[in-house]
Amino acid sequence: PEVKISAGPGARIDFVCRVDSDSTRASVHKYADGVEIAYAIGTVPPASPKATNLKEFFSTAKFSIKGDVADAGKKLYAYLRWKNNSNSDNSGPWSKPLSTVIFD
Repeated sequence: PEVKISAGPGARIDFVCRVDSDSTRASVHKYADGVEIAYAIGTVPPASPKATNLKEFFSTAKFSIKGDVADAGKKLYAYLRWKNNSNSDNSGPWSKPLSTVIFD
């Protein structure tokens, strides 16, 4: 997915995902049930999605992750992909790693 990531106060990280052909609004791929995110919080980026310690699934193209205020100053490193829950062959590849600084 094309992803816009932004950090806000209270350790909130907002994500807006869209398909390539939909440049004006958030959207989920037609073969996906939503977005899977694999992420880690720290100072060193994980080498791959498998090296992350946190995974979540969101059925919408816009979602937020609420971090811990104690992690302020650290980075959130994330990989995202379109996820098809009924047929994993239709899930997309993982994105390149994205990152943002967590604010308190």
